[in-house]
Amino acid sequence: YHSKINDQERAEIWKKMLSDHPYDIVIGVRSSLFLPFKRLGLIIVDEEHESSYKQTEPAPR
Repeated sequence: YHSKINDQERAEIWKKMLSDHPYDIVIGVRSSLFLPFKRLGLIIVDEEHESSYKQTEPAPR
């Protein structure tokens, strides 16, 4: 699931995710986190090297 898919493909993926037999595994970029998951088996977010994923400050304690 990524920004290069067209609107029709995007709609088909959403319909599949809302169906009785959704995908068990999703591989995609950040936008895939907003898919309507009924029962999530696994999600892999690609492009972790992107600077927007990096935490530059230590986590609060």
